[in-house]
Amino acid sequence: MAEKNTALLQRITVSGHLIVNHTFQHLNGWKSPAQIYFKDVLKCQQFIDAIVPESSIKLFRPSFGKLTKTQMGILKKEYKINLCEKISGDYQPNLSFPRALYLLYETQAGDTVLFHDSIKCYQNLEILLTKFLAFFSARGYTFEILNMD
Repeated sequence: MAEKNTALLQRITVSGHLIVNHTFQHLNGWKSPAQIYFKDVLKCQQFIDAIVPESSIKLFRPSFGKLTKTQMGILKKEYKINLCEKISGDYQPNLSFPRALYLLYETQAGDTVLFHDSIKCYQNLEILLTKFLAFFSARGYTFEILNMD
């Protein structure tokens, strides 16, 4: 998706958002041989570096949130790794909105919450994210760019 939308990635970066390595082909670390997995991570990083060369922080969020201990150990040498505390569930075709919102409302200050930015998820995302932001904004929370320092 990123390869087809380089102008959008540049616009996202210029707006102050971070671009995070998520593997090039959205590989599941538990199901991928280490050598293939690391080659895919490297390919993604090279792509990111070509789009956002001034990025000094190398961030990684594993696809599906799944890494083996070996993958984690090796990637931690080069990347700051971000695992999500909460997953919105916006990718589920038959999402139970009451259940999803209940789980999201348990979010605590400092948690990373995962929402997806695909057309497939948009209908759920529009409802969940709007309600999530309204709920926490009304309680005085603010939303900021992930700080990995």
